[in-house]
Amino acid sequence: MNTPAATFQKKYYKAIAIIAILWNFLGVMAYLMQLNLDKATIAAKPKIEQELYSNIPTWYTIIFGIAVFSGLLGSILLLLKKKFSTSLFMISFLAVLAQMYYNFFVAQTIAVFGLSSIIMPSIIIVISFALLWYSRKMDELAILS
Repeated sequence: MNTPAATFQKKYYKAIAIIAILWNFLGVMAYLMQLNLDKATIAAKPKIEQELYSNIPTWYTIIFGIAVFSGLLGSILLLLKKKFSTSLFMISFLAVLAQMYYNFFVAQTIAVFGLSSIIMPSIIIVISFALLWYSRKMDELAILS
């Protein structure tokens, strides 16, 4: 399949995979930072934010970890041209959706941080979906083995 889109995707494959690794590495760093929030750091935040950070359920932390680590591993496997990257991106995408559901509807972060708090989560959802879509496309183009 040598359409202009397929040629473009093949030409920039490595760059996209490396950017995906960097993006997901940032997600892992955010996860580790949240995991290591100490009581003093939380206490320095406004009262409403203190309640939000103090009441993070264990399942949310697990889902967050699944989202970022499966995304990072999927990105590494994408660079290595492995089909299993698609499965990992699917797991990551579903975990991201669960995570954002909690943020928006359970924890109600918009009420705490305002409407601007939907920008980054929206970007995360879009990129997570885009990586899933891209890995599927690369599989269709027989780039993944």
